[in-house]
Order: sequence, then structure tokens, then C-alpha cells
Amino acid sequence: MAFHFANRLFALFRHAPIIGFAEKKAPFGAVVQRPFTYAYEGDGFLWIGGELRREKTKFGRGDVVGCGVDLNGHEMIFTKNGRRLSSSALGIHFRYPASGVILFPCVSLFCAGDLVEANFGPNFKFDPSHLFC
Repeated sequence: MAFHFANRLFALFRHAPIIGFAEKKAPFGAVVQRPFTYAYEGDGFLWIGGELRREKTKFGRGDVVGCGVDLNGHEMIFTKNGRRLSSSALGIHFRYPASGVILFPCVSLFCAGDLVEANFGPNFKFDPSHLFC
């Protein structure tokens, strides 16, 4: 089973947004430090299972950032403006918990007035039919 969603970033101020997947019970304001969070931060950081990693590609105002997950293949991808970021370079092979933790799409914004538009399909800049080829 695979799932993909995308976000167009309209208005961003001081802080970079965070886009990805997190468990439902993640506390407000502390999504990225959770063991089952997989997220891409606008300043180029990745949060993989609660651990911080560096990615060279930043995103910001006007960009469309997508996130996809294949629950059977234990793979996650991120896209920027319709182009897939390299999964092998990102090293995102996540563990889906047997404990029954369910992942949900998440977007974290930090300033009043920040604005994103979420797209849960079917029209994406990135073609999700090629999501996990």
C-alpha cells in the first residue's frame, strides 16, 4: 500500500516548515523528536525516526514539496517541485512499528501567517504512479 501527499508553500516567514509523516500521539510542537517521525525540514534537515540528518536541498516559499510512503516496501520519498529526491542518498528505510503505531501526514508551521495548501490527490506535480519503481 502506498500513499502520497503534496504541499504548496504560499507564505513563510522566519522558520522553515516541516513536512512528512508522524504518529498520531506526537505532542504538539515536538513532532520531529519522535521515534516514528519521518519528515523533511525546509532548511534542509531530515528527521528519520527521531534522528536528525542533513540533506542539501532546501525548500521555501513557492515550492511544492511532496512526501510518499510505501508501507509494504518500508520506503519513503520526498519530492520538490515534481522531482524526486534520491532515496538512496537520503537513506530512508523506515521501520513500520509492529506495536500498531499509525503514521499520519504532518505539516509543522512556526509563525502566525504561514500558509500552505495540502493536496491529497489526485493531481500532483510528481506522478505518484512511479512512486516506488
